[in-house]
Amino acid sequence: MSERTKLVLLPGLLCDARLWRHQSENLADIADVTVIDLTRDDTMAAMAQRVLAEAPPRFALAGLSMGGYTALMMGAHRPNRLLSLTAAGAGSGSDRSGGEAFRKTFMTTADDFEKHGSAHVVGVYGMGTAGIPFLVKDPRGFAEFNEMFASHDPHGAARTLRGFQ
Repeated sequence: MSERTKLVLLPGLLCDARLWRHQSENLADIADVTVIDLTRDDTMAAMAQRVLAEAPPRFALAGLSMGGYTALMMGAHRPNRLLSLTAAGAGSGSDRSGGEAFRKTFMTTADDFEKHGSAHVVGVYGMGTAGIPFLVKDPRGFAEFNEMFASHDPHGAARTLRGFQ
């Protein structure tokens, strides 16, 4: 019998293991799946260090959004630890012409987390231009995402937003 694949999954910004629930459950027969919590860190370097500290010596890595950026950083700096790398949706803020405005929006959102709390930010953000199509297409998924988003500590969310961007 061959050895099971060690698979590490990295959630997106303000997400947690719930993001990868279906993948974790459906891959459990063929892989040892670990989802690493990136919400405790405030820089990409710290996130990558956490992954290296918590992951097996060699592993397959997949990340979504902010987790995808972290995965790419690891691929560039520690490829010897990786069996494979998948980065999905890791293009936010890549349009350099609007980079400063993009970062300013994130800083304002970080301030809102600290001033008003997670539930308030989710209410505003969730009904924004990206949220409405999500709500229409997948009401259950929209509700799950907003619940996950709202459950984060507002100060930790602000710290992660400021450090990530």
